[in-house]
Amino acid sequence: MSCGSNEGIPENPPKVNRDSKPIIQQPAETQNIQPNDNAAQVYKPIIGDTSVDIENMDYPMPSGRVISVLITGIDSRLCEKTARADANHLVRFYLDSGQVEVISVPRSTYADAKFTDPRGQLIGNVRLTLGRDRYMKEIRRVTEVNKIDFFVEFGFSQAMGIIEIMGYKDNASNALRVIRSRKVYAAGDKQRSYNQGQFIRQAILRTFDYTDDLMGQLGIRAALALSTTNLSYDAASYILDEMRAHGFNSNTPDRIWVRMMPKSGYNLKVFDYDSSNISNIEAAIESKVQHIVGKNDRKQPEYYANILRGLLAKVEKDTNKPERVIDSLAHPFKQKSWIQIQNVNERIALRDKLCYMLVNAYNKKGKTAEAFEIVKYIEQEDAFRKSGTMK
Repeated sequence: MSCGSNEGIPENPPKVNRDSKPIIQQPAETQNIQPNDNAAQVYKPIIGDTSVDIENMDYPMPSGRVISVLITGIDSRLCEKTARADANHLVRFYLDSGQVEVISVPRSTYADAKFTDPRGQLIGNVRLTLGRDRYMKEIRRVTEVNKIDFFVEFGFSQAMGIIEIMGYKDNASNALRVIRSRKVYAAGDKQRSYNQGQFIRQAILRTFDYTDDLMGQLGIRAALALSTTNLSYDAASYILDEMRAHGFNSNTPDRIWVRMMPKSGYNLKVFDYDSSNISNIEAAIESKVQHIVGKNDRKQPEYYANILRGLLAKVEKDTNKPERVIDSLAHPFKQKSWIQIQNVNERIALRDKLCYMLVNAYNKKGKTAEAFEIVKYIEQEDAFRKSGTMK
């Protein structure tokens, strides 16, 4: 099996200097795990900032019932319909042992995406050119997992809503920028993928004990509503109940780990993604990235609001043509595009305007089920906002 990055690196690349470190350093004090050439490292849960030699770790190998959920971050800009897989993480819930494995796959992993340019032969592009089923098949190949039970997909706006629900209500956009950054790291896309896997791991630990109360149940429903998924609320509840019954909780960090596939020869960093630490990590990233990519207008608060305002103003002229309204607004609704707007009042106002026009258009076409789904989603979002957990 041959997998690699966009530079054509094979699945088992030559080992690089194990002292290789990312350009940025976490503000917190670091501690290093020294590699042992004679024996594999035993996996240890790490929450602080440190360097880990993931290639020589001895990961647990649970048996018994397992449910695999593929989490995919879609690189789909506001109001655009592209579907490149920007983040690829297979979360495996071992029900009988109460353990969780997060397998992170860098988007630059080699896969046949039918690109004529070899640089486009990436697993992230398979989702774009060949669709979800073929993409999931490639993920199974790379991770060496026979079956994926569920998929959960979301774009930038949806991700921000989910991150808000996970406890980052006031800095979701900052957290998203942090875990999407790659240019400042020596390990590049591999470090980014590992960062995202660690973010998922820490989020599961941080929120798990709250998933069985009323607020937690509401949060699960809201997160599923924000996603494109075949995972139902009942199925999610079953997984959580089984994990809880078999010993997993927020105080068992040794029961959840992150593994990279294909294997990486780099030493990778592990950061503490607590909400209170996001600004420190982002500041360290910004101090480096501004010299690499320069000014980014997307970070300006008005950027996303201006795009959505412009779209709605254009569609408003076509409200007597429901087909055009649906064609223009169905995808921005699916993206939950308003969530990227930082001003809460404007976020809600633009959401309501978009949804009002789309509901009317669906009703005019006799598509009452689609109209009802929009109304139901708005009620769910408003309920969660009222709870104080989401902007």
